[in-house]
Amino acid sequence: MPGALKISEGGVWKYASAGAKGDKGDPGVQGPAGPEGPEGPQGPIGNDGTTTVIVGEFGQVKRPSDLPVDGFIPADWDGPGRPATPHNMKIGQALYYNGPPADGYETGSLAVFVGNADPSGWLYGGNMRGPTGPQGPQGGVGPEGPQGPQGDPGNDGAVGPKGDPGDTGPQGPQGNPGQDSTVPGPTGPEGPQGPEGPEGPKGEDSTVPGPQGPEGPEGPAGQAATTGVKYDWFTLASPGDPGTGNIYVDGNGQQTRTICLSAVDVDGKTRRIDLILPGDNFTITDDPTTPPITGFARYVVYTAPVNNGTWWSFTAKRVDTLGSTASPPNGTRIIAYLEGAAVALSLNDLDDVDTETTPPTEGQALVWATDEWVPGDVVVDPPDLTPYAQLSGAAFTGPVTAPGLGADEGPSVRNTYFLTAPPDDALGNDGDVAIVIGG
Repeated sequence: MPGALKISEGGVWKYASAGAKGDKGDPGVQGPAGPEGPEGPQGPIGNDGTTTVIVGEFGQVKRPSDLPVDGFIPADWDGPGRPATPHNMKIGQALYYNGPPADGYETGSLAVFVGNADPSGWLYGGNMRGPTGPQGPQGGVGPEGPQGPQGDPGNDGAVGPKGDPGDTGPQGPQGNPGQDSTVPGPTGPEGPQGPEGPEGPKGEDSTVPGPQGPEGPEGPAGQAATTGVKYDWFTLASPGDPGTGNIYVDGNGQQTRTICLSAVDVDGKTRRIDLILPGDNFTITDDPTTPPITGFARYVVYTAPVNNGTWWSFTAKRVDTLGSTASPPNGTRIIAYLEGAAVALSLNDLDDVDTETTPPTEGQALVWATDEWVPGDVVVDPPDLTPYAQLSGAAFTGPVTAPGLGADEGPSVRNTYFLTAPPDDALGNDGDVAIVIGG
């Protein structure tokens, strides 16, 4: 029968009969691999797969070693609002790491959740961004674009400098002559002086005084006016005598001050402090010939000065401060500008006038004596009236006291002489003629 097993017994082949099934034997030794079979046909194309899906970021507070193994991200895990709601990561989803390099992660790397595929539950997904490559070559200049629309006009600029005057143009043609004017023209210039005419006959003596004569030569220059008085500053515990040539101002931080002023300044000149009146200005400033170390202030005199013998005192209100209000050290030279008293110098205060060595008497005047003005008599020689006193019985007397010569003039006692004539003289009256010489 086909497929039957034959057994040879003594040279005779007999079909073996099937006996009872024995136990399964042990596996034999694996034989060598057989040759590779032919390649099977290509299967159908599967659906597109995904590498990973980025569902969030971290790194503000947390680091890669803080990633939860189970993939559950609580709300505010990486700081307030990061994330705003909890999220359960799915396998294959990733978080973007934007913190500093840590735990083998670089800034910009991906952490991919893999579940049980890794004991940490996460795998490093590489850096999303590689290093910056070298700058490429500059491209060529592109074609010029179309012209844009015209912009709004700008503001007018500043007026430029005036240009140089242009050249004078050619003279125009002469116009037609105008009609004769009916208005007289301006007076022409004065012509040259003509020759001197012959001398006329001598006229009678005039009774009217002649014109004033020419001004005499200019006298020597006087001393420059004083604009201020120099004093030395002196500090006292309370108002009192500041000493010769000194000035004291009682400050006390008040607006109204007591001022004590020596009647004699540092130049030894006596000042008329009594001429200061309430309402006058009083200014203190430093002497320009010394360093500016004193205070500056302007006051208005409040009370009239009080004479204390060698010194005066009065009160004044400070109206403004021109500099430091600190008191200068004793002996600091200052200048006080006083209305009236400061400039009310006597005539003898001038350097080139001396009225103290020889005091003047009534009727004297200043005369120049070598290098200064001193009091002296003014000698006026009486005029020679002989030619005018040839009348019979006329007489010349004087000087005498005479009545006023006009409605507004009083008597004169100086240089007044009288020419008297009898009633029957040639003058035709008995009046007296007064001749005043020099006033």
